[in-house]
Amino acid sequence: MNLEYQFLGEIWPISLIERTYPNRNLAIQMIDHLDTGGTEAFAPMTINLGEKLMKNQAYLDINNLPGIDRFVIENRLGHFTGRVK
Repeated sequence: MNLEYQFLGEIWPISLIERTYPNRNLAIQMIDHLDTGGTEAFAPMTINLGEKLMKNQAYLDINNLPGIDRFVIENRLGHFTGRVK
């Protein structure tokens, strides 16, 4: 799935790769689609704060990715549980 993420005033074409952290928590990596046709890692969308979360739950990296919470909602990628840390 190709998505667009606005970051630092630019629109970045990205896709998402789902992985797991060593403690089996959900990890999502944002991948940038380059003009040359290649791809490269853009940023980890999620962070692992150590505690074991329920399946398909993750903490978003709102400190390094401004608007990532809005991005998730607008693209219907998830919903908020109300948990913050």
